[in-house]
Amino acid sequence: MRLTAELEQTLRRYVQGDLDEGLRVELEELLITDPDAFDALGVVEDELIEEYLEESGSAVERRRFEQNFLT
Repeated sequence: MRLTAELEQTLRRYVQGDLDEGLRVELEELLITDPDAFDALGVVEDELIEEYLEESGSAVERRRFEQNFLT
């Protein structure tokens, strides 16, 4: 699976805890069954960590990241 812009955006929202229940469950099933999707999640997590450390995201994105990823 190729990391498309749509998948990247969905993974970013997932890490930030910003997906509705149905989409979250669907994505989690994909992450379990598709190793490439799981690898893409790691890439997105690394990007979000870098953005957080560089303080380059919006205040809302930083807060979501703190609340959902750093805890």
